[in-house]
Amino acid sequence: MKKWFYILRAYAFPSSIIPVLLASAVAFRLEIAFSYFYLFLTLLSAVLFHAGTNLINDYYDYFNGVDEKGSDSTTWVLTKGLLTPKKVYRNAIFLFACAMAAGIPLVIKQGMRLIAFGIIGALGGFFYTAPPIAYKYRGWGEVCVFFLMGPFLAMASFMGITGRVNIEIALYSLPLGFLVAAIMYGNNLRDFEGDARRGLKTLAIRLGWKRARWGYAALIAAAYLALILVGIKEHLFPWLAFAFLPLPLFIKNALGILNRRTAEIKTIDIKTAQAYLFFGVIYLIRIFMKG
Repeated sequence: MKKWFYILRAYAFPSSIIPVLLASAVAFRLEIAFSYFYLFLTLLSAVLFHAGTNLINDYYDYFNGVDEKGSDSTTWVLTKGLLTPKKVYRNAIFLFACAMAAGIPLVIKQGMRLIAFGIIGALGGFFYTAPPIAYKYRGWGEVCVFFLMGPFLAMASFMGITGRVNIEIALYSLPLGFLVAAIMYGNNLRDFEGDARRGLKTLAIRLGWKRARWGYAALIAAAYLALILVGIKEHLFPWLAFAFLPLPLFIKNALGILNRRTAEIKTIDIKTAQAYLFFGVIYLIRIFMKG
């Protein structure tokens, strides 16, 4: 089980769970009725898509020689031969299929428009590292992940649980989008030297280390600026100020990158995911509070 926990990167699942719960929180705040059963199916589908994406990512990273023995990647299961590439690929496709199956009752209940969301989500996850697009390797990873795991997932989830389109939820999701982009950006900073040797063109490599080391701090700053914007527009202060409690964790991560502390950079993605969860729980509680 331990090998599956690592290769699935379960520590990052909150980044697909929190946006779905955000949709339910906003629906609750707007006094729009929704079914807890459809909320469960939406959560299940989102997590399964996320898990399948992680397996596909590892498969193609391994297939393309990106993850090799001795690399700093936490997904060492393939490089150590604990699982075969074929088994990982088959399980990825199985997870994608299960995610789509979980969405069938939602489509039947909420409408055919959900199919478009499902297709975009599946393609976005699959072609993260899969050819011919492989947008992670082209420097578009953070931008696409910001969109897919932020506004897109929140809007899709809102439709899944309520059957309605809500543009306003895109604003609520902006802080989450920037933070999940920071998780990925931290991952790419961790792999900076190895990716550069293999000729990959992630955003961090395109920027070069001197500029790239500031990117993480910029994403955290953008997340909190977005939080302030949401708080002012939706009248969420003063209670929303509690969402600043995780900020020291993000600052510590940013300083570790700026000072190039190798030990901290090796686990930067995990630490960012943990801080994201802390932030997300506080954010959700405040939105559920209504007043």
